[in-house]
Amino acid sequence: MMRVGLIGENPNDTESIANLLSLKYNHQYISVLKRRKGGQLDNAKFTALLEIELRNNNFDLLIFIRDLDGFENEADKVRVREKWFAANKLHFKKDSLFLLNIHALESIFFSDIVSLNKIFNLKLNFSNPLSINNPKKELIRVTSERYKENRAADYISKLDYNAVLKNYKPLKDIDNYLKV
Repeated sequence: MMRVGLIGENPNDTESIANLLSLKYNHQYISVLKRRKGGQLDNAKFTALLEIELRNNNFDLLIFIRDLDGFENEADKVRVREKWFAANKLHFKKDSLFLLNIHALESIFFSDIVSLNKIFNLKLNFSNPLSINNPKKELIRVTSERYKENRAADYISKLDYNAVLKNYKPLKDIDNYLKV
């Protein structure tokens, strides 16, 4: 069993991704620096804390999770996030992967619309989860505010991993790595 460190913008994101990956892969998923949030990942203090954490834990793989807060065709935003990942993965001597959520983690829910409809008793139809502007706000809207961000990990556990993989392109590299 691999020890997989998850670094994200908040504990909801890392716990959610751990639960999603656990649907298919039986590894030990550990949130790294879970008290850091969003913009706090973009400063020198984060880098120093990351170095300490990596010295004190023996991970086989690190997965960095960030929200793009934009669409995948916004090259400047993508470049900023990719530069952040490249700089931070240097502190880990083993393999690192990057999950760049298009807009936000909540777009994953729209990639399995069948399960999303079951979870919230809805009748939605979306063809491309990556085309939704502000998926968190949209998820709150379509669920009549029943979606709660602090329950994202619970909700994500009810998704069909294969449906998510089919419709959520950012997950494919991680899946390809884990299935080897």
